[in-house]
Amino acid sequence: MRHALCVYPETAESLASAPGEFDLELQSFGLRGVRSPGDWRQRAAFYAALARRHPDRRRHLHGPFLDLSYTSWDHLILEATRRRVRDTLKLCRRLRPEHLVLHLRCPAYFCRPERVESWVRAARDFWEPWLERFAALGVTVAFENVEESDPAPAVALLDSLRGYPCGFCLDVGHAHAFTTLPPRAWVERLGPRIVHLHVHDNAGDDDRHLAPGEGSIDFAELYGAFRRILRGGGQRGQYWFVFLSSPGSAQGTFWELTDGSLAHRVSTFGLSAYE
Repeated sequence: MRHALCVYPETAESLASAPGEFDLELQSFGLRGVRSPGDWRQRAAFYAALARRHPDRRRHLHGPFLDLSYTSWDHLILEATRRRVRDTLKLCRRLRPEHLVLHLRCPAYFCRPERVESWVRAARDFWEPWLERFAALGVTVAFENVEESDPAPAVALLDSLRGYPCGFCLDVGHAHAFTTLPPRAWVERLGPRIVHLHVHDNAGDDDRHLAPGEGSIDFAELYGAFRRILRGGGQRGQYWFVFLSSPGSAQGTFWELTDGSLAHRVSTFGLSAYE
């Protein structure tokens, strides 16, 4: 079990000085980083320099996501998506992340059981050659839920990609805000396919990235579901818990699952602690 802090250029230096038990998840390529080639290069250079200053700090990367469509019928949109994934592959060569988080991006139309198979075929055809390239760099791709209403597309895609280094990134805030299923149900359905967890809270109304406990997610229930996976032979030691903060926050929070028991630990940098 490992824990990571979500960092942006605005918070990178302060969080890079956190205790060594924390990994870093590098952000800002999804929104600001895609506005222009210069913005992308600037962030790439910033994080490459950060990695050189902190060579022993384990890190992950959140890739781009806006407007990408891995299964588009339009060849121009598909080519733009391939170009952005190619850019991300080059970025991984520089930054050498352990996990690359990418949005699942299953359109609502295909999230229905009778249509998910065709989406899975198209997504698998797109991702197989790229996953081989990421695997050559030692990078595991973690597909993240955003507005998908159900875990079924993720389960079907990952099961079709067995043998490739990929898994699921469960964003508990997205599951709570955008679906009728509680995050606990996502854990139960996805099971050991989950390799990465984004931890933040909201009131079920929007993706607010609140600190856990400031919204209405039942974290005791959520972690209870994880305990059951571990007791049932889940991939102990293969989960990354990432606290997502806003760019202006220098606060990091994490939960630790050990030997079937839940230890709640809080680490704060520059702000008052909360529990």
